[in-house]
Amino acid sequence: MIAEKFYIEKFLNRADADRLLDFSLGLHPVRAVILPWGNLARFVSLGSYTEFPSPHHIKRYGDGVRLSTAPKEVKQIAAVLTEFAKTPVNYISFNAYLNERDGMAFHQHREDKVNPDQSVWVVSLGAVRAVNLRPVGCEDKSKYETIYPAHGSLYIIPSAYNTTHEHEVPSSKTPCGVRVGINCKSVPAPPLQLSLSAETADRPSIYDCHAGKKYPADAVYVGREVRDRQTGKVAWPATPFGNTNRRRTETPEGKAAWAADVAEKMKDPEFRKQVESLRGKNLLCWCKVGEPNCHARVWLELANAVRS
Repeated sequence: MIAEKFYIEKFLNRADADRLLDFSLGLHPVRAVILPWGNLARFVSLGSYTEFPSPHHIKRYGDGVRLSTAPKEVKQIAAVLTEFAKTPVNYISFNAYLNERDGMAFHQHREDKVNPDQSVWVVSLGAVRAVNLRPVGCEDKSKYETIYPAHGSLYIIPSAYNTTHEHEVPSSKTPCGVRVGINCKSVPAPPLQLSLSAETADRPSIYDCHAGKKYPADAVYVGREVRDRQTGKVAWPATPFGNTNRRRTETPEGKAAWAADVAEKMKDPEFRKQVESLRGKNLLCWCKVGEPNCHARVWLELANAVRS
């Protein structure tokens, strides 16, 4: 049962819950949602933040949607839930139910069905509103689970429930005030597509760092540790960007493996900042200039595209 296993009434203390509610109600409403989902979907979206926004997400919520540049209150609740869930909680969405007429009919999160973890952590603020869960399509109300999330509470919809169950916030028959639901998820990084396209004159380039080759004095080395063959001393220190698994990016298999390595690294917000620090800089590698399969080309492209 959700109420027994996945509900924490005093997840936030009263002072923290009050502050978070005040912050939430100070957000500029993004849009009012009134949709004919079965019976009803009526609420106000106060904004949504994620580290991996889709083009649709950016179009709906604007450019300031990245969690890494969100207000400190959003980052704080993401950090608290990440600590609690022991997994990166990197999607935070604020929805407000303004009065008893607002609500959302039974539904699942279809967009999450491709994710390994489809869990949803919901922090409730403000007025107490019922939340119902039922097996998919079930009309027998004796099989419904109902919880009444208190101000500052947390309830969790387990990953499996997004397949086996539906949930709703029904409209109320009695007057009630504003309730804010903060829906939080762990969203995986999107698959990384490596185009490995050639440089152009209006962007930084990759240079060969072999002895005797010419390159800009401020170019940044992005390879593995390399030692002098005669002295054994480190000639080129290791960097976070080295192809440490020695993927052969000239083969389809090696390119796919390197893409997987990069995608795994890019899940780390701190590493993303390191990549961003390369923006606008020329890079150094051991490949010949213009080599289309150079591993450093990935960092060139990401550094001049990524925004942490």
